[in-house]
Amino acid sequence: ALDGLAAGTEKVPLVLHLPGFTEETVRDTPHFELYAAGVRYRKALDTLVTDAAAGRVRPDQLASFKAQPDLTLEGADAWLSALLDDAEGGLSAQLRAMKPSAVFDDLLAGGFVAQRIGLPEDEDALWERLAVWVGLPSSWRDTTLPPSRPRAEDIAFAGASWALCVEYVDDLKRPPV
Repeated sequence: ALDGLAAGTEKVPLVLHLPGFTEETVRDTPHFELYAAGVRYRKALDTLVTDAAAGRVRPDQLASFKAQPDLTLEGADAWLSALLDDAEGGLSAQLRAMKPSAVFDDLLAGGFVAQRIGLPEDEDALWERLAVWVGLPSSWRDTTLPPSRPRAEDIAFAGASWALCVEYVDDLKRPPV
């Protein structure tokens, strides 16, 4: 499939994807000349772990894992698999399959997720998912929620207000006052 593409003296823009090959195993293939002539693109392990875990685990869980010494790809894969496999079905699994905007809409419209508020296990699953999606800390939740049992609208307000505050501070061009 590569016949004629890399022939000649001029460099031709070409992306060669070699999944499963290492620097040693590619030497034994006909693609080694192209591999050696080109530029290799590799993500740092830290970046790879962050990309794989983003939106699946809470930011504090990710930071705690990455702070460990001797980080390996195998260890990161085992850690992420254990965290994701440990989460049982139920509302937690349904929330993982939904987008944040859909959950906020559901909470405000009194949908399926909103009707599960009041069940401690489901409410905990919702707070966990909000922590994963927008990094919502429990301190913000404690500050913004009313002292009585929270309603679905209160939970939506807590999550959306945190996201807007983070966006505002991130976009702010001057030091906060």
